[in-house]
Amino acid sequence: FVPTPKTSNKEQLTCDVKRFNQKLRFYEYFIRKETELGKGQTELGNDRQDLFRNPSRWVPPDSVDKKFNDIVENINNFTPKQIKKRTKSNISKAEEKALENLKRNQNIVIKKADKGGATVIINKTDYQIGMNKILSDKDTYEKIDAHVTVEVVKREVMKFLEENKKLFTQNEIKYLQQYEMRLAYIYGLPKIHKCQTLKDKIKENPTKNGEFKADITDLQIPYRPIV
Repeated sequence: FVPTPKTSNKEQLTCDVKRFNQKLRFYEYFIRKETELGKGQTELGNDRQDLFRNPSRWVPPDSVDKKFNDIVENINNFTPKQIKKRTKSNISKAEEKALENLKRNQNIVIKKADKGGATVIINKTDYQIGMNKILSDKDTYEKIDAHVTVEVVKREVMKFLEENKKLFTQNEIKYLQQYEMRLAYIYGLPKIHKCQTLKDKIKENPTKNGEFKADITDLQIPYRPIV
């Protein structure tokens, strides 16, 4: 479930339409080529294929199928101006206000449950304690110097590429040289299905619709770390 946005991102919409059209042309082009050459056959040589590369800007030529070209052209003619300025919200004013209050609350953390698709609201202090407990495991995590920045990592990558050129294709080297690097961050998904205290409380307070709300201290919810 996604609440209706108050405004439309016209620039993003235009990009999405172009990307969708490009995918349509790619799909039609390669299906047609496979049909012409025989199923499973391609025009590619025997050289090793790139494991990763920069996105291609090549757009296949017009199809031999006039109807297909007309469909693509009609989609291309779509403009953000055709979107209504105001759309009817799919949530009430009270629900909208509640979401805003949750968004502004600096004392809680909202995460998706590790399993089951539930939404979990956690006291921020408890969440930080749980994550610090995970990071304190020295067999899994190692504390690094604070001076390690994106620039330092990029220099190391460039050095490795220079010393091991023969291991990569030209497209792979170009991709890694231009890749916009960023330092990883860690967060945790609450494993509420493994929290025995919570299970016991739910058994004590069964509900008809499956919803459960309780202010329980010292739950000690375990987290699945995601990096």
